[in-house]
Amino acid sequence: MGFTRHPSTEVSVNPTLLLLTLPMVLIAIGVRVFLHQTITWLEAAGQLLIGVIVVGVVWGISTYSLTADTETLNGYVTGKARNEVSCSHSYRCNCYTTCSGSGKTRSCSEHCSTCYDHSYDVDWDVGSTVGGFTIARVDRQGLSEPARWSHVQTGDPVAVPHGYTNYVKGAPDSLFHVIGDFKGTLPEYPGFYDYQFSDRVIGAPRDAALWNRNLALSLRTLGAEKQVNFVIVISDQPKRFAEALRSKWLGGKKNDIIVVVGAKHYPTIDWVEVFSWSKLDIVNVSLRQDLLESRSLDPVRTIDIIARNARAHYVRRPMSDFEYLKDDVKPSAWVLVLALILGTAASAGAAYIFHRNGVNP
Repeated sequence: MGFTRHPSTEVSVNPTLLLLTLPMVLIAIGVRVFLHQTITWLEAAGQLLIGVIVVGVVWGISTYSLTADTETLNGYVTGKARNEVSCSHSYRCNCYTTCSGSGKTRSCSEHCSTCYDHSYDVDWDVGSTVGGFTIARVDRQGLSEPARWSHVQTGDPVAVPHGYTNYVKGAPDSLFHVIGDFKGTLPEYPGFYDYQFSDRVIGAPRDAALWNRNLALSLRTLGAEKQVNFVIVISDQPKRFAEALRSKWLGGKKNDIIVVVGAKHYPTIDWVEVFSWSKLDIVNVSLRQDLLESRSLDPVRTIDIIARNARAHYVRRPMSDFEYLKDDVKPSAWVLVLALILGTAASAGAAYIFHRNGVNP
């Protein structure tokens, strides 16, 4: 997948955002002209600023929700520990009441200390190269060792979500279009489960657990070394399935190499498509060719081929390369209406307050 567009260094303001502030500007001018005896230019500017801030907050929240995304960071367990921490189970104790005054002016108040059920709680923590996590307690204080914590071993693979701003997600129509006749049948992007795992091999007709285990093991150090993640999709559909999936997944996350393999008679390979946001397209081309030459899928050899190509050719592309899409990120119509209503109401409300409290002759 070629990509040559560079982000613009120019600073621009979204024209829709400017249009939303127009009613606030008119209100500020109007109240200053017609209520000049009680509202100063400074107050008019203040009410305008309040309305603009409200519009900006609504716009910002909407834009964040449209562009917020997660990629997968890969690493391995570095150790685990039983840690005694402050007790989190508190209650009110040693309460007493004090009163002052007399008659109708008498008032009383209750004073209490904070007590705790235990002198300490226990956390069962796991550390990894991509961040730690805490295994849930099996009893209230945490004294019993969780079986899940006992199972964790140093060197085990870890996959965790990492948030980032995805401009492609915020403006999908700029790069992706019709999914076609596969709509409703395409798989969802892999999620996370059980603290440290993600099943990133989809559609393996057998040995799915082995596929996912080997894929996770291959990324223990390579994931950090190349800042990369792998997803393998095995399908019995025709080749155009891969392009439909690419559209649904919006090209994948910024650090993904996504391998889509057609295998109507598994494990024989019929076709291969590879897509990623790598700065070097050669990783997609080379990987596709090597997999086709291998002729069949294997949970060891296939993953070794993917890892070898990633190590040799993959270069992660920063999301800043897609900042030119910022202006294409458009909140929905109902969000624009909400921003307009709240901003106008806030500006008008500020004008009313300034007018009621005006002290100018």
